[in-house]
Amino acid sequence: MEKITTTFGGCALFILTMAAVHGCGDTTPKREGDEPGACEDDVDNDQDGHIDCDDPDCAGASACREGDLPGECEDDVDNDRDGHIDCDDPDCAGASVCLEADTDTDTDTDTDTDTDTDTDVREKIIVVGAGMAGLGAAKTLHDNGCCEVIVLEAQDRVGGRVYTVKTPITGEIVEGVAQYHMGPRNSSLTPVIEEMGIRTEAYDWSFESWDVDGTRSPLSSDAWNRFSVEVTQESRYYEDQPDVSLQTMIDAMVDAGEFSYLDNQREIDFCISTQFENEYVSDASENRAWGPYEGGELFGGDEFFPDGMSAIPEYLAQDLDIRLSTPVTAIRYDSDSVTVETATGEDFEADRVVVTVSLGVLKAGDITFDPPLPSTHTDAIERLGFGMMDKVWLIFTEVFWDPDIDFKGYLSEPAGRYSSWNDWGGNALLVWHAGTDAYELEQNTDEEIVAGAMDTLRIMYGEDIPDPTETVVMRFDPNGNAEPSQLATYTKGAYSFLRVGSTPDDREACSVPIMDRVFFAGEHTNTVNPALIQGAYETGIREADRIIGLQ
Repeated sequence: MEKITTTFGGCALFILTMAAVHGCGDTTPKREGDEPGACEDDVDNDQDGHIDCDDPDCAGASACREGDLPGECEDDVDNDRDGHIDCDDPDCAGASVCLEADTDTDTDTDTDTDTDTDTDVREKIIVVGAGMAGLGAAKTLHDNGCCEVIVLEAQDRVGGRVYTVKTPITGEIVEGVAQYHMGPRNSSLTPVIEEMGIRTEAYDWSFESWDVDGTRSPLSSDAWNRFSVEVTQESRYYEDQPDVSLQTMIDAMVDAGEFSYLDNQREIDFCISTQFENEYVSDASENRAWGPYEGGELFGGDEFFPDGMSAIPEYLAQDLDIRLSTPVTAIRYDSDSVTVETATGEDFEADRVVVTVSLGVLKAGDITFDPPLPSTHTDAIERLGFGMMDKVWLIFTEVFWDPDIDFKGYLSEPAGRYSSWNDWGGNALLVWHAGTDAYELEQNTDEEIVAGAMDTLRIMYGEDIPDPTETVVMRFDPNGNAEPSQLATYTKGAYSFLRVGSTPDDREACSVPIMDRVFFAGEHTNTVNPALIQGAYETGIREADRIIGLQ
């Protein structure tokens, strides 16, 4: 056996060729040309009627292999006249000239040993949604270079629930669902924010309160914060009791004589509303008792972005192929591929899809899956909660409030109505509502909502305060008393929470890929940082890494 070594692309290729061998018992006289070393091209040395190189006896002879050796092969030439163009001949498998020919023509010219492999063919990935999760996935895949990535976004902008509005008259910056960045010291988004050089300011939650008659400071900052700490500490004992609500737990604490530093039930209800219902955008009766203890620890306080949080998704979206105003209506999949159908009528064929729509959209069934999602997914989607909020921004020509107080609380009756006021700098005040309060308020007109806000402000600051120059009412319920915004239509709420009966396992279940074709990301699939912008971003990276691992 003759071993021929050549080099291709820096790698040694070993080609094994069989020399002609006669058995030891063969007594037939050897004829000229029968041994490879005696063979000649175009000559019949043994005079048996066959040109040597057409004779089986000369198989493997070097003279008859002219052009068969990789270094001697030529494209579109039959050097060894064996009836095969060199690059169609097995002997030339691996020759650089033949590999170059395959690449240049992008055809499979080598029918016997196809050297035009799929190594240069990248998978096509569709990402549904250009929010923080979708952008995290798309950017990671794009930067890796493994795949062709197309992002389909229902709205006419990127960012999803991260949405900055600059008011037309005063140019004031107001935010959509996402308002601030929690725990920047250990956040996965901090390196991105630092790379951007975007301006940030700390939000320290300094507190002041007002009673319904305008009396100032009926509830101290210490008492307000103490309530939050004690409830959160108590919640840790309810990890294995998913059917106990936060409201039930707090009621038990009241019955046990806790919160003696609060004067009445109205103060307790105010603390529940402002510390927990607003935080988890849901009623305490819906929220799991263990909910406040869910997730990882955050470090570094909270920060907001005076120039607008939308700069972050816009930065991540650079260089990505994003198709705006393209709502996805259906995803068909099997073990080989996926087809994504859109409301525009255009279908997208791909190898895999990453679904990053909100839990609210999944609950509503706005996207049809064929075959349907497994019950492990649909049951988890049903059990998890998806909260509701609304925001009312009032912009004034002058600041008549104390700008050093970040959070201004109004002890309304009932609790939760125009109770939570925030000063995020500038000439704007924000009041927001959550859970049932948000749903009920959104049945009113914008004018009615703003009037209620101003009535409350005049109780707090006096009748002579000016009317606002601009107002922005942000609704996230698509069924409220107004034409739904894009954000309400394609989000259907704020963010996820652990509803009574659900567990972090449901978040895990929502993240399980199907057939390694359909992948899921979004803040509702994050067990460490749910309901946070960095939590959404991290899940996109998580799913991109899964896909990269399959390449």
